Amino acid sequence: MKEAENMNEHKIFRSKTGFYLIEFVLSADGVGECKILIDGVSVRAGRLGKLSTSIYFLTFLSSGSHNIRIITERISPIVVKSFTVLCWEPTLNLKIAPESKAENGDRRPWFNFVLHNFPLHSLSVDVSYAKRKRDSDDVQIRINGKPIKSDRDTVKFKLWKYVGSKLLNYGSRRTKDVLKTNLPVGDNLIEFVADKMPILHSVNFDFGFVPSIPRVPTVDTPKWTGSFWDDTDEILLARLILGEAEDQSREAKIWVGGSVLNRVKSSSWPDTIRAVILQRGQYDPFKSTDPTSNKVKDPFHNRQPVQESVWFECCEIASALVSGEILNPTTATHFHGRGITKEWFMKHIVPKGKFLKKIDDTYFYWSQS
Repeated sequence: MKEAENMNEHKIFRSKTGFYLIEFVLSADGVGECKILIDGVSVRAGRLGKLSTSIYFLTFLSSGSHNIRIITERISPIVVKSFTVLCWEPTLNLKIAPESKAENGDRRPWFNFVLHNFPLHSLSVDVSYAKRKRDSDDVQIRINGKPIKSDRDTVKFKLWKYVGSKLLNYGSRRTKDVLKTNLPVGDNLIEFVADKMPILHSVNFDFGFVPSIPRVPTVDTPKWTGSFWDDTDEILLARLILGEAEDQSREAKIWVGGSVLNRVKSSSWPDTIRAVILQRGQYDPFKSTDPTSNKVKDPFHNRQPVQESVWFECCEIASALVSGEILNPTTATHFHGRGITKEWFMKHIVPKGKFLKKIDDTYFYWSQS
């Protein structure tokens, strides 16, 4: 288990390849929708409120660094009470047992469960609620935004699954239900809304099958999976170096990789290697129309020994830069090769930047944006 420290707007953490359950406990200045933004990918995460809302986010992560943040509209600031990252060994079921009593409030967000790229065959719920003299406990369950209707189809309570005032006697009832969902693989959101003080004992997610870890490209088997987000930091950086500096010297390759790390450290670009490289429109080899695109997707596509040796060199440089074994020798944030003049680049791309050095056929620059 790894706990974050003083997470405000975002948190950067590293992981090994695998499935992870990430828990947030949050409150906000108002009630409104929120999203989880992880490595540049946005996932709907339900509603937040002024009282504590717990969000459980289940996802697959490749080895490397990750940037995760909560994005909201019109309900900032957000107070992050806790943030925890847990590795999950995939099984048929995932049981989360918070044993949590809701803070006393009216019809407010309570628990949000976000399944990122997972199916959901069924949902088992264990909940307690009570009949009270003034205002009884109620629980609403929403699946992908649609409330599950109560068995008691009255106008007042038809959208509430568990209704305390409908109990015959004052006191509490503990109910265990299995809800069939049959949701396909995708982003599935399950929200629990609380009125007054019900207790959520546990929620059990049945996926219908044991999720398998996606194939992760490696140095020896680098063919892409169809999504560069499945790459580790090292493999993705090696692809960039290959695409941008395949026929350049080792020094030029190191400077190309180093320029990415400089962007990661700058407030003008995203905070992780993945997000910097895959930022829309930034690097030509990751555009499907670029002639180097196929080579970047599968460095071994022609099975030529010289090409393989270049790929292995790119991987070695990328790994050493990420680990710090090679100290970044440059402050460069931009570069270009043949086909563009230095004068044009400084006028149109980095008008407030500084030319640093030409290595082989590659020109390197520093700029704040």
